Amino acid sequence: VEQVRSLAPGPSGAFINSLGEDAEGRIWLGTTQGLDRVEDGERIVAGPQLPADARAVFAITRDGDGRALWVSTDRGLMRLQPGTGAIALIGREQGLPMEKVFNALADDAGHLWLSTNRGALRL
Repeated sequence: VEQVRSLAPGPSGAFINSLGEDAEGRIWLGTTQGLDRVEDGERIVAGPQLPADARAVFAITRDGDGRALWVSTDRGLMRLQPGTGAIALIGREQGLPMEKVFNALADDAGHLWLSTNRGALRL
């Protein structure tokens, strides 16, 4: 480790569950209270407001083509377009059979695998 540096807690709190990097090299932070991102490597700023009263972000994963991020939350799976900040929910109302999604992984065959509070699921 060349340099150890700590950033002040962001708007969504200091307890960080996950880290993710988008195609532009921005670092996103999933916390127990929402989604933040690192700005200029110096400070943490608020990310987009999460739909459906979601709070806990468990994982952040790039999708298969790298242009969007899958955000696993306590209210389902969300797809974030980092450049615009647009975020869409895939939850119970959209047919997901559970609320809590802990992780999402895109495979080489174009499927999305979910780790959930009710087992694994392939979409």
